[in-house]
Amino acid sequence: MRGSQLMFIACLTAGLLAEEHPAPPALPLPADVLCVENLPYRVDADADAVRHRADVYLPQQRAGFPTLVFIHGGGYQRGDRTVGHNLGAVLAHHGAAVVSISYRLFPQVRHPGHIQDIARAFAWTRLLVPRLGGDPQRVFVGGHSAGAHLATLLGTDASYLAAEGLSRHAIAGVLAISGGYRINPIRKDVFGDDAALAAASPFAHLTGGHPPFLLLVGGLEKPERHQLTDEFRAGLAAVGTTVTVQVIPERDHQGLLDRVAEGDGVALALAKAMGVQTP
Repeated sequence: MRGSQLMFIACLTAGLLAEEHPAPPALPLPADVLCVENLPYRVDADADAVRHRADVYLPQQRAGFPTLVFIHGGGYQRGDRTVGHNLGAVLAHHGAAVVSISYRLFPQVRHPGHIQDIARAFAWTRLLVPRLGGDPQRVFVGGHSAGAHLATLLGTDASYLAAEGLSRHAIAGVLAISGGYRINPIRKDVFGDDAALAAASPFAHLTGGHPPFLLLVGGLEKPERHQLTDEFRAGLAAVGTTVTVQVIPERDHQGLLDRVAEGDGVALALAKAMGVQTP
């Protein structure tokens, strides 16, 4: 892989999606996409041999491509990086790399364990991208559902990237697919008391200086999800952040990710946000 000793192998998907229902069929990798599976983004003595891992989907015969660090959903206690397989296959075919990551889950860790893993994976990706031929100045972070919340927290609370020696300016953009931008009190087991819940909300960190945001929401989602998305858009705009909301028609919450293989909607919106030309 451009001088490295990594061996490319086809990614195989397994397991369940973030929510408890069957995963959509795994797309075969297009001929112009390569995937490196099960790469460790943390290797110290406390690293988790299963969770601190990533699958990397790469567009072949391209240079200077953008990269998306993708964070799966699952209520902070289910799911893994294989959830991002179809999205990785589609976006890499269009010319954007995808780094689909696993991270530690509840009850193994509580907040801030999840977001600390996300920050570590993002910092690792920034170092890896130039070796792969990509543009380290165009590394985006995004996710679905709980993963979208973690992506938006990384883009608003500067402390987590600061712990990795980076600023929020290292993020080219935040691409959130149907996120929960205000933590529900039922998540106290994961996040802690009321103060911890508030601090884990991206709303608590809207101070300005954030990267651009794209907020995707399904047209068939509950009204409460649309309202929360619009509130978060208004909060970002109020501090001068560039933010776009896009409604994907005929998609419910899980359909936003399950139906990415259809080649429209979410995948094209993400590609456009990353500056990738699509047919």
